[in-house]
Amino acid sequence: LYSLGLVVVLLAAAGMAVWLWGKFLDRSEHDPARVRAVMFLVVSAVMSFELGVHAAGCTRSFVVWVALLANCWGGLDAVLRFPAAHDVESIFSVKQFSLLIIKTTALALGMNGLRMLVVRSQEPLDGVLGRIRVHLDAAGAVYDGIAYGPGRADCQGRRL
Repeated sequence: LYSLGLVVVLLAAAGMAVWLWGKFLDRSEHDPARVRAVMFLVVSAVMSFELGVHAAGCTRSFVVWVALLANCWGGLDAVLRFPAAHDVESIFSVKQFSLLIIKTTALALGMNGLRMLVVRSQEPLDGVLGRIRVHLDAAGAVYDGIAYGPGRADCQGRRL
């Protein structure tokens, strides 16, 4: 249920971002330099976020290089070409779609710690709901329904 709520919130935030971007473009229609500057800031923020995610250990190192290639060759190229319009069949559009697919694939294959998001038990729902609780005490720890002895464990179940 928590995951469903998170998906709804993320979709609403994405919809709001698209709506705000459209309003910004409407207001800045005759100022391409301003739009280009904001686009550059967005590409820079995305690159910084991806580097931060890698620095936190969430992705493998090849993902950073693929993302850097896609952001520089794709994102920065689009910023520099703005406000040029391109057909869907143009080489530029094919390049952008290809880079998006490559970057998405690299992110999907290069994520670390996806076990946190996968249910680790094949028990019936009642058994899972009965065991899911998070608390620490002197006797041991329970994380995501998995009991451990005295000490701490990380989100993937490894003892610290």
